[in-house]
Parts: sequence; C-alpha cells; structure tokens
Amino acid sequence: MPERPTTKSTKSTKTRRRVSNPELRRATLTQLWRHVRDAAAEPSFVPVVGIGLGLCVAIASMLLIARVYPPLPLNRIADATRTVRIEFQQLDEAATERNRELAQRSTPRVYKAVGETFEQMAGELRRLPTALAGAESVADVAPELRQKYALDETRLAAIRGAVRDGEATAEWERKVSVLFDALRFRPLLSAEEYQLAVAQQAGVMQLTYPKGPTEFAATQRAMNIQQPEETGAREALGSMLTQLGFLGPLRSLVIDYLINTGSPTFTFDREATTQAEADAAAAVPAEYINHRVGDPIVRRGERLDEAKLQVAREEQSKFLAALPQWARIMYSGGALAAGAAVVIAIAGYLGLFYPRVLRRPWRCAVIASLVAGGVAGATWLTIAQPSLMWLAASLPVVLVTMVLVVAYDRRLSLVIGASLAGLVAVALNFSVGAAIALVAGGVTAVWRLREIRSRADVVSGSMAVAAALAGACALIGFVERPLVAGIWREIVGDAINAGLGGFAAGAALLFLLPAIERVFDITTGMTLSELRDPRRHLLRQMQQRAPGTYNHCLNVATIAEAAANAIGADSLHLYVGALYHDIGKINKPDYFVENQSDGYNRHAKLSPAMSLLVIMGHVKDGMELAREYGLPKSLHHYIESHHGTTLVTYFYHKAQQAAEAEGSGEAPSEVTYRYPGPKPRTKEAAILMLCDAVEGATRAMREPTPSRIEALVHSMAQQRLADGQFDDSSLTLRELHIIEAALTKSLCAVYHGRIQYPSESSKTQETGKRMTAPPVARA
Repeated sequence: MPERPTTKSTKSTKTRRRVSNPELRRATLTQLWRHVRDAAAEPSFVPVVGIGLGLCVAIASMLLIARVYPPLPLNRIADATRTVRIEFQQLDEAATERNRELAQRSTPRVYKAVGETFEQMAGELRRLPTALAGAESVADVAPELRQKYALDETRLAAIRGAVRDGEATAEWERKVSVLFDALRFRPLLSAEEYQLAVAQQAGVMQLTYPKGPTEFAATQRAMNIQQPEETGAREALGSMLTQLGFLGPLRSLVIDYLINTGSPTFTFDREATTQAEADAAAAVPAEYINHRVGDPIVRRGERLDEAKLQVAREEQSKFLAALPQWARIMYSGGALAAGAAVVIAIAGYLGLFYPRVLRRPWRCAVIASLVAGGVAGATWLTIAQPSLMWLAASLPVVLVTMVLVVAYDRRLSLVIGASLAGLVAVALNFSVGAAIALVAGGVTAVWRLREIRSRADVVSGSMAVAAALAGACALIGFVERPLVAGIWREIVGDAINAGLGGFAAGAALLFLLPAIERVFDITTGMTLSELRDPRRHLLRQMQQRAPGTYNHCLNVATIAEAAANAIGADSLHLYVGALYHDIGKINKPDYFVENQSDGYNRHAKLSPAMSLLVIMGHVKDGMELAREYGLPKSLHHYIESHHGTTLVTYFYHKAQQAAEAEGSGEAPSEVTYRYPGPKPRTKEAAILMLCDAVEGATRAMREPTPSRIEALVHSMAQQRLADGQFDDSSLTLRELHIIEAALTKSLCAVYHGRIQYPSESSKTQETGKRMTAPPVARA
C-alpha cells in the first residue's frame, strides 16, 4: 500500500516529461528561427552569406583537386598498401623501348653504290689490253700504269695475250663484266666503314644502286680495300677471281689494280639508314601490362619507385575517367558538404562569441581569404613538391593562426587554426595523428604569441613552434609509419620540414606585421614598445616644450600600468596611451599649471570662458597631432576620452563668482563647462581618466600622507562613478575597488614623506653638546 502512490507519482512525472519534450523542441526551433530571422535582417547578412558560399566553393575545389592529383612522393616508403581499383592496361614503356632499340639494332646498314668508281675501274680494265698492245717490254709502259698494275714482264705478256688486232678480246671484256657484276655483291669498303659493317648486330648489309633493285648481302662478304693484308681481302679477291676465270698473272694483276686504286665501291648512306631504323622501330607493336582489381601497386613498407609511381598515376587517371556521372556528382556533393560544414561551424562560432566580426563583411572576407588561401597553398605546394608535404601543411596552418592571434585573440585563432589544420589534413590525405601534430603547432603559436613586444618574442615563439611541430611530426612518424630500413631518415626529414614550416611562418609574420596592423586596425605590442621610446619625435617635443606635462604623463603611465596589471587589463597599451594622452598641451604649454615654472598664471588676464576654450582645446589639438604623426587609432581614444564629459570645476566656479560679482542674474551653464567627451569605452581608458585626475590632485597636496592619498583616490573615483563617466566601460565595482587600492599604493610610493636632514650648523652644535656632556649622560 505505501508504495502505490510513489509509483503513480513516477508515472505521472514520466507522462509530463513526454508531453513537455515536444514543446521544448518547438520552443527551441522557434528561438532558433527567431535568431535566423534577426540575423537576416542585418545589412551585413547578404554579403556575409556570399562570402560563406565563396569559401565553401573554394574549400570544395581544393578537396577535389587533391583527389585528382594525390600527393605521391617519389622514392618514399609507403604508409599503407595501395591497390588497383579498376582493371586497366598500362603501356610498358621500358619493354616497348627495348624492343624498338632491338629492332633498330637489327636493321641492316644501308650502303649505296658509287657508280663513278664502278664505271672508272671497269673502263680502265677493259681498255688495258688495248693500251698495252704496242709495248714490247715493261720499259715501254708508262710509269703510272706500271705502278698501278704492278706490271712485270710476265704480267705484260699475259695482258698482251688478251689482244687481237690491237683491241681487247671479247673474252677479256666478258671477264671484266663478270668481275664487276660480282663486285656488286662483294662490296669494297673503306677501313672505317668495314669495321662498322662487320660490327653491326644485323649481320646483313642493304646495298642500293642508282639504277636497279636493292640487294642484301652478308657482312662477311664485304672486303676492306684499304687494309687488304690485315683483313684477308687479298685472299678473298684471289678466290673470287679464280672462280671468275682470272688465272695466273692476270689474277694478280687485277688484285693489285683493285688494291692500289683503293676506291670503295660502296659508301654508308646515313640518311637512309636512319630512316630504315625509324621505320623498323615504328613497326614494333607497343607492349602492355595488364593490371587487375586488387593487385598491389605498392605495399606498406615498400619504396615508391619510378615504375610504381607511374602505375599509381595511371591507375588514378583510369579510375577517375571511368567514374559514372552519379559518382562524380557524389564526389562533388561530398566536397561541398564538407566545405559547408566547416563554413557553418565557423560562422556559428563567430555568431555566438564574435558577433561584431559578422557585422563587418570585410573582416569576414579577410578571415575567409586566410582559410581559403591556407588550404590552396598547402594543396598546390604539395602537388608541386610532394616531398615537402609537411612544410606545405605546417606553413599555412601556423601562419594563419599567428595572424589571427595577433589580429584578434587566442580563442578565435585557435578555433580557426584547428579548422584549417583539419581541412589541410583531409586535402592532403593525412592521418588523424598528423592533423593533431598540425594543431599542436597552432596551439604553440597561440601560447607563445599572446603578446608581441619585440622581434625577439616572434623569433622565440617561432622556434618554439618549430620545435613543437618537429617533435609532434617525429612522434607521429614513429607511431604510425612502418618501421623498416631507411624509415628513420624520412621521419627526420619530415620533422625538419615541419619545423621549417613553423619557423618560416614566424619569419613571414615579422614581414607582414605592419600590413596586419593596417588591415585589422590593431596595434601590436611591438609597435607599442617602439612608441614608448622617449626618443620618439612627439615625446621629444613634449620634453622640450612642455616638460611638466611630460613628467605628468610619465607619472600617470606608471601608476596606470600598475592599476591595469592589478585587474588583468592591457597594461602596455594603457602605458603608451597615458604617455600620449596630453600631447595636445604642446601647442600652448604655458597655459597649464605644470609648465608654469616662473609662477606666472596665463589665465589671470583671461575670462573663464576664454580659459575654458584653451583648456578644452588640448584634447582637440591632441587628436590632430595624433593623426598628423600617425599614432595608431587605438591610442586616439585615450586622448579624446581621458577627461570624458567631466566638469572643468575651477573655471566653472570662477565663472559663477564672476557672474555674482557682476550682479547678472544669468548663471553659467554647467553643460557649457563640461568636456565634449566621449566617455571612456574601455577599462583601460577608464583607468587613465582616474589616474590623470588623482595624479594631479595628489601632486597638489601639501602633505600627501597615505591616509589622505587613500581618501583622495576613493573620493575622486566615487565622483567619476556618480558622474556616469564609467557607464560606457565594462569596469565593475570590484575592479574599481582593486584599482583604488593599486593607485593608493603607487601614489604613496611616489609621494611618500621625506626625512628632514639637519643642517651643518645643527650638526656642529650637536657634536659640541656630546663632547661636553658628563660621562653618565653620554652613557
């Protein structure tokens, strides 16, 4: 019985929950729709949507390009097995080239007959009997003929035997014709051509004639007419002549004639041989390698050599060409969806935490350009130089992160940098571990470059980023890559490339810092550190023309810096702003009490209204000088707001007294005697306003004891608070209390009480008293 009500209550609660869940979902959707509708009503909505679409298309394009041209580093050890996805034939260039070279080497060399040589030698031999018919002895023969034919009495007698009626016999002419017909198939070559002919692989010579068909002859039938003894040409000629019927002295005569003449009957035809070799190579069919689906292109742990790289590229090309239309659409749609997801995530984050960025389309355009440029740079550099993939990946990721941490803050730069690291990892087909390594580089950049006060900060930060990237890359390499011979060299090389990318990003940041400051309208710590140098022109002018104002600015900067540090504000920015907040007093320094060293007050002869114009004018003059000398815009607010809309009390009361003395019933308006503003819009500007007031008031105190200083600081802070001067700043009451304590401490350190040292006469009198005092008194 006691348990039944409990059970009923539980069921009722579940019922209420089931009923309330749809209502909660409807309320959530309604609220989301209201936010979307309000965002669409903003003037910047359409430009920002256009920028987002452009970024989405750019990301999708890079992802698709990376799929078409995947990074395949030559001679790199494969991290995973790559297999054939589509059956295809690949031209075997090496085998085809070998076959063509073999065909070229097997092509006979072409030799063309020297017709003039054939005709000249045949004519001389035919006419020889007729020429020697009247010679009775060798002495009757011309010396040239004796030498050419090596004539002696025996040979002369034999050749005269071939003469009938003063003419050569028909038998002699027949033998000569048969001889030269035989020489058409037994080429007489020069020594060089004989060597090349015998050395060729074909073993056959192609003989061509000016008139007649082309013949082929074995290279062994060629004779070296210029070196007959060494090459056996004399014996070959003798054997041929014997077969042709030249016997005895006539055979020797013809042999010596052919050798002494030394004229080749065939010469090498280079042009025809080259053409024949080209025709033979062209006739060789191409060799192909058949690749089946599933065949390994390169296995994990193997080196991707030139042959495997060609197979991988050919397979990629064939695979993409064979994709159906629906698959291509799916690929493109997937890339667009990935780009849209990243863009929506970034836009949602900006809308939640940085709505001011979305309200400025040009800032969105810059961020989108950085992201798109980072992905494009990493993709194209990797495609161009796959061996530098880690350099190509780390450089844009770290550089974009560095630019954003300088331009905005650590949180935004970390989110955008991590998103870019993920996109680059997807585009370059990196593992999750490699993406984490890239994120580690970005995180290190965010950590080390929170504030840049000097070039050394950038250099040291870049070195830290390089070390983080190199270490993370090496660690991921030893964890994920196959530990085979030679892998450690690649891991070390990748680590060096990753580190170089991080360091190069820092170097690029140093070069781009001035442009970043102009584009994003910011002031870096490095610029602020340069502006606090007392040798700057404006500060030098203040030292020379308004030394009191310069000392006042130094004191204000010092105590303001301490107050900013106490609440975690930007102390460096505030310090520099405090140095320049009163630069407008340079134009009329003598009208401000801190510069009136002669004791003469320039306002004594001026009406309160005229003095008011002079006093208020230093704010306007300060703004003009700031623009003239190019002070960063972020410092302008200190100049224009360090008095806010406070009342110029001294001259207001003086005007009231003057009005009462004159008996005029019209009292001066308080609004007229207030600074035109604006009020401080930042914590730093509010701190400066309070420091400027309490420093001057404390300096005017005759006896600045700690208690009086504390009361003064609290009183002036409450006055500014009650006057609404801090309304536009984000300063809280707790922070104001901390600021009061910090200012009291700093002012007490500056205006502490002094010990009054005795004069020389007082010291002498004191010494005399001690010398004349009785011993008991001295004791």
